[in-house]
Amino acid sequence: MKNLYRLKTYMVRYQMHHAGLKVWWVAEQAGVHKTTLRRWLSGRIVHLTQMHLEKLAESLGVPWQEIGTAISEESGMSESVTAPVVQACQKTSFESCKAQTA
Repeated sequence: MKNLYRLKTYMVRYQMHHAGLKVWWVAEQAGVHKTTLRRWLSGRIVHLTQMHLEKLAESLGVPWQEIGTAISEESGMSESVTAPVVQACQKTSFESCKAQTA
């Protein structure tokens, strides 16, 4: 089984907004279709491969650990951020999300 990662969508959105990046450009740099990136950001696609996470992070100019967390193969749970926290963070500001996940 491939190593899977959960995307911190709030962090990706923050980085894109902060840098003024468009979805189509980030998707192109990450080597995926813009629809795929939109599905990642909306949460319709929850898990990413390490290769996709690294390419996305590179396109944003951040380390992959800032935008994703490894999924434990045994439990299927994220190692550092659980789904309720991620959902709550998507509805709040970056600073409060950062405080919740620290």
